[in-house]
Amino acid sequence: MHVLVVLAHPESASFNGHLARLAETTLTAAGHTVEISDLYQQEFGAVAGLADFTEPLSTDYFDLQAQQRAAVANRTFAPDVQAEMDKLRRCDLLLFQFPLWWHSVPAILKGWIDRVLAVGFAYGGVKELAGKRALVSLTSGTPEHLWDGVTLPTLESTLSHLLRGTLAFCGMAVYEPFMIGGVKQLSPEQRAQAEVDFVEMLHHLPQRRLIF
Repeated sequence: MHVLVVLAHPESASFNGHLARLAETTLTAAGHTVEISDLYQQEFGAVAGLADFTEPLSTDYFDLQAQQRAAVANRTFAPDVQAEMDKLRRCDLLLFQFPLWWHSVPAILKGWIDRVLAVGFAYGGVKELAGKRALVSLTSGTPEHLWDGVTLPTLESTLSHLLRGTLAFCGMAVYEPFMIGGVKQLSPEQRAQAEVDFVEMLHHLPQRRLIF
């Protein structure tokens, strides 16, 4: 299995950065191949626009979907976008690793979605990602037990726009998300256990529940 890890955290020494590297180590040791897109380190642009294309259809009126369809057909995406699309084509599993900000993904990851999951490639008649699998792994400052559907929405409902509205919409099989909550309050022992849980989750990924 070939895995693409998309990391969205501004600090490479963060716990999210550590988990991305731990995923690479764990999966590689299990015989898989892994590549990481560290979006902040790559300075990946978060805003879709004319700069996404080497041969714009028009500079008078910008139609993102029309531009994307033409770029898929002619391979005229900007190099940073094309590189991420090619990584997606290679992977069997897409793993997002990020901190939960305002009950959503960091802006840089939303920008990656806007720019890379192009119409004519990921959706809109052609779904090149169909049949691939996706796993969302995240951290939250809120303890896990509060995501109970009463105090806070459930995690799956909070992430519905990503799990259902993006990944499943693009034809991917989506695993139950994995979250480490209350991350800034973890003791060294709790953090070590969270890492063990993360590794165990990866080892048993084929048995993990698919929600879509």
